[in-house]
Amino acid sequence: LKGTLDIYHLPETFRPENLGGHADYRLGTFFAPDGKAYRVNGKINGTGTILEFYINTAKPNLPYDELSGIKYAAVILADQGLLKTVNLAGTGDTVATKNNTAPSISVTGIPNPAKVNRIFEVGVNVSDLTEVTSCCTINWEPQPVNEFTTAAGKRATFRFTSAGQKTIRARVEDSEGASTTQTYTINVVNDPPTPVIELPANNTQVYRDVPIGLQGYATDPNENGHLSCSRLSWTSSNVTDVGFPLSGCAPTITFSSNGTRTITLTAKDPQNLAGATSITINVVDPPAVIPPSITSFTITPPDGFLDDTLISLSATISDPDNRAFASTWSVWRKDDPTNAKPIAQNTFSTSFTPLDLFGPGDYTLVISFSVNYVDENDVDQFIGMTREITVIHLE
Repeated sequence: LKGTLDIYHLPETFRPENLGGHADYRLGTFFAPDGKAYRVNGKINGTGTILEFYINTAKPNLPYDELSGIKYAAVILADQGLLKTVNLAGTGDTVATKNNTAPSISVTGIPNPAKVNRIFEVGVNVSDLTEVTSCCTINWEPQPVNEFTTAAGKRATFRFTSAGQKTIRARVEDSEGASTTQTYTINVVNDPPTPVIELPANNTQVYRDVPIGLQGYATDPNENGHLSCSRLSWTSSNVTDVGFPLSGCAPTITFSSNGTRTITLTAKDPQNLAGATSITINVVDPPAVIPPSITSFTITPPDGFLDDTLISLSATISDPDNRAFASTWSVWRKDDPTNAKPIAQNTFSTSFTPLDLFGPGDYTLVISFSVNYVDENDVDQFIGMTREITVIHLE
């Protein structure tokens, strides 16, 4: 307990009969750093060398005749006719000994369950009856990601990188070395990733012996952004399909037999937990003239778009007959589809910054890649793909 003790009265200098029969233990006032004041009572022992006094934080206005609260003792030395207190504790206090009690600690807001790799925040409540103004040192196991104080009190954040039963231990220690430890058990769970097949579309008809592009990605509720392409695997329900399994975000495959099959994209997270999704395609005989098709449509980065992010776009086309065609990249806000902005023409790759085209803000953009060509009957044809992205603005 630290602060200033103002001694202005020697205990028991008034006789009890002068106070209506009550003892007079008044000593002075203790001023805590937070501005609170506490009446201090005490007494001098029989030898006149030890001053015993009491600070009762529950009774700031302690009655004259009461000795209660935390007991302290100080040695009285004669120095040129003056009385002095000395520090026997060696901690900067003006007291030598006291009856100390251990502080208490409780941790609130622990999630059940917690998620792998996701930071969670807890509240920390600490109290100490004998440390009025400053308490205490907190030791954690494991160490928190961060510790801070808000208007609501002390806070700490944690993150676990694997699933299972985990333990958080909080040990609080006061300036006298008294401590209390609380242990909390947390169930940490891992959620499977969510793969998405972008190409080809479900129930698409594809041509035998013509290469087609597969394209997909996977998100994970326990990870930031998309999973690495190395964690994606493609399989076919037709055991005669050569080349499977395939890995990556955008592999190419050629089917050598007709018929319906199921294409499955499986994603595995860093903890090896898998998630899967499937589409159905039908392989048919190719026509005499095979039309062109878009085999990939890639946006980089794959997520986390700010309005000042430079976004790179690329696409590939399969066209066995090597036709002449015109391609166009364009983009528009989803809430304003009539105001499309052209980005580039007759190129398979380009880039743009949302801020330059649509200004600052939070909005959803639709990105389009389209191809116009003339078929074998000299008729204009059109193929195209679109993708949506969410853009945010940071102050």
